[in-house]
Amino acid sequence: MCVHRGKYDFSEQTGKRLLVNVHADGPTSTSVLINIGRQSFSWQSPFGYHTQVQISELPTAFAMYDDSFVFELDEVRHWSRWVPSIREAIGDTPIGSIQMGEKRLANILQRIQGCARQVDQFSKTLDCLNIDTELYRIFLASKSRRKTDAVGSDRYVAQLLEAFTQACDVYRRVPAICEPDKREIVEDADKRKLIAEMQRAKGSNPLSTTWPVEIVDYEVMPLNINWFNWRGQLPGKDIRTVAFDLLLGTEPTGDANGKGANYGSPLVTEVKLKNDQWTSSALTQAIFYGALLVSSAQKARFFRDFCDQRPWVCVLAQDRNPAVEAGFAADYQSALEFLKRDDVSQTLKSEFGGAFVILMDDTRKALDEHRFDWS
Repeated sequence: MCVHRGKYDFSEQTGKRLLVNVHADGPTSTSVLINIGRQSFSWQSPFGYHTQVQISELPTAFAMYDDSFVFELDEVRHWSRWVPSIREAIGDTPIGSIQMGEKRLANILQRIQGCARQVDQFSKTLDCLNIDTELYRIFLASKSRRKTDAVGSDRYVAQLLEAFTQACDVYRRVPAICEPDKREIVEDADKRKLIAEMQRAKGSNPLSTTWPVEIVDYEVMPLNINWFNWRGQLPGKDIRTVAFDLLLGTEPTGDANGKGANYGSPLVTEVKLKNDQWTSSALTQAIFYGALLVSSAQKARFFRDFCDQRPWVCVLAQDRNPAVEAGFAADYQSALEFLKRDDVSQTLKSEFGGAFVILMDDTRKALDEHRFDWS
């Protein structure tokens, strides 16, 4: 996490550091900002400002324990960008730009100390959360194949469902993360065109499906924390940039107004246009993306505008010319047969409301659709 926990060697250090959950000028734990010079140091807590303290006193000035933290200011900037409790405590002004001795700095330090337990929990969770699950490996394999031939195999299905269950046990511990400041650019021109068309037709069922859906977001990255390398991340495979194509929403239900919701159910959607992968691979990927969103924190982050926060997995595939992409139709049917299986529905319904598969024509309208409701 790039955070120094517990004992900290202040020797040869200069500049500002933020200490959280330390004992300094009183019997209770507090947060402290220190500014270390060559000959002396100054520091501020919520209770006072101390200046020109001899550098020789620094090693014993603050009592630190296993739940104490030391942040360099760059680390504070990262944490305030991605960790909601720290962002709320600090606000928009970089802590390093506030003059020591100012009352607002004392107030910020008091708020930071107030969320020390959340900082500790966030750090411990990410330190031990190994995202390299078997489902992640199945997902990576599906990205390199046009189709998943084994989707109809009992052995493959059992492997996928076991991997899904195990992955959800891991990803259910993903903590609250703030939204990124910038959105990734959609590189595929056809996909950009589809997104633009759906945005222009927002509110009017742009795909003409019998179960109306509309676009809510696109290029959604569930694990994007740009300064943090997730434990278990595979070489050359950056899970922080993993993104699903579309977040779709159904029409709100009758109690939507009471919940302040704009949509009914969220659909985690993978889009496959011509010359792209086929339905079976898309379905495997959508299941993985859905698993990344099973924690209560992730649901609160991505599904706050929905009546029902149980996501559906969704595939939006464009029909293919059999003379050009022979086998696409058979693969499409194999994916549907997979979703009809009792073992699949019994396992996936633990986290998903259902599945929705849409086959669209060249005009971006539904040619065929299948809705599997597991609620």
